[in-house]
Amino acid sequence: MTFDFAEVFTVAARRAVPLVLAKKLAFSFDCSGANVCVEGAPDAFQGACHRMFLAVVAMLRTGFVTLTATAQPAGRRIKLTVHAGGIGALDAEAVQEEIQTRLALQQPAEGTRAPIQGYWPAINGQIHLHLVHQDGVLLTLETETDGAWDIPTETRSAQGARAWLVNVEDHMGASWLRRFTRLGWAVSQFASFEAAAAQLAQQPQSARPSIVVVVETGDPLTDGTASLPELLPQWTRLIYAVPAGSTCLREPHCVPGYEVHVFPFSPQQMENFVAELDGPDTPTGQTRPAPLDAGHMPSILLVDDSPVNLIVGRAMLEALGYAVTTAGGGHQAMEACQTGAAPTLVLMDVDMPEMNGIEATQRLRALQRQGAIPPFPIVGFTTAWSAEARRSCLEAGMDECLPKPLELQALAPHLRRVATMA
Repeated sequence: MTFDFAEVFTVAARRAVPLVLAKKLAFSFDCSGANVCVEGAPDAFQGACHRMFLAVVAMLRTGFVTLTATAQPAGRRIKLTVHAGGIGALDAEAVQEEIQTRLALQQPAEGTRAPIQGYWPAINGQIHLHLVHQDGVLLTLETETDGAWDIPTETRSAQGARAWLVNVEDHMGASWLRRFTRLGWAVSQFASFEAAAAQLAQQPQSARPSIVVVVETGDPLTDGTASLPELLPQWTRLIYAVPAGSTCLREPHCVPGYEVHVFPFSPQQMENFVAELDGPDTPTGQTRPAPLDAGHMPSILLVDDSPVNLIVGRAMLEALGYAVTTAGGGHQAMEACQTGAAPTLVLMDVDMPEMNGIEATQRLRALQRQGAIPPFPIVGFTTAWSAEARRSCLEAGMDECLPKPLELQALAPHLRRVATMA
């Protein structure tokens, strides 16, 4: 049996979202496995993903969750990788032990740094659990299978057409913004119906958006949702995005003028939005806030030797609106800064083996003084944070030093302040 990898993964994520929202966790979703059909049992794969997602959510009391998947060629086969991770306050060790038992994971040999791992025969997959103190968790599922890529005859792009996101929570909105801009949309985000309506009153008809995504926040007949279509041209596509289990799903036409879709959107849905684009929308500078496209995202180089912090931290930074590359240590950070485009800023772990963050910062600053690489801010982060540790980081050339675990609300203003130096 064959199945669409991205669609099955997305459905598993949708079923976990209500629990994520109930615990008031921020979350990010992404899938780069579009256009691939793989051999296997879709129910078994979806069930495996669902178990992972629920385990991570169960271990977090507060914080941030990321659900990501990729499909890559592996010789003549296809490698599937799924990550479910979180940064925040973890529940007691008893809960973690229960999760390990539930997922049939085995402890590594004492004294090794290997992850806790197991094997799931139903999907021929290896499952790994990484824990970082009491503030980080990452479950990774890897499997190889036969399959086929469906290569599109042409690359789809919205070519700068406008997409508006309305009522989207900041961090979830940044995740959606990243996925829309990747397909060529120019994206504007509005915190409320009032803000979107006020903007529509100020701009010409030619600058109306081609697609508007409104997230369910209450009763659509009384909270402003129903009034928005009256302000838009007929060619604007209106999407009402709801979590799984929403009462709106009982009656597809409960929100006049809108299509009701369960979020997160699958890669195929995102591509369909582009393929079905219909309207006179053309890029102009007449939309405020100015629409964001992929070329305007500030970039961060995230440096850390922990896979939890690299994968979950990357998703967290992307949820804050940054384009992110990663390096697994000081040497890799040096190479990235010398061979690639200069980042807007570097977020550097202080405590790493071989070359720690202090030494890497000193070397990068020396290269900048020589004119070998452009200047950029460097922000350190450490579990051993203290006023003295921060002072040492600043003396080494860092622009700031933050405590671990990194938290969205605390991280955002620091990065925003430092990024303005670039």
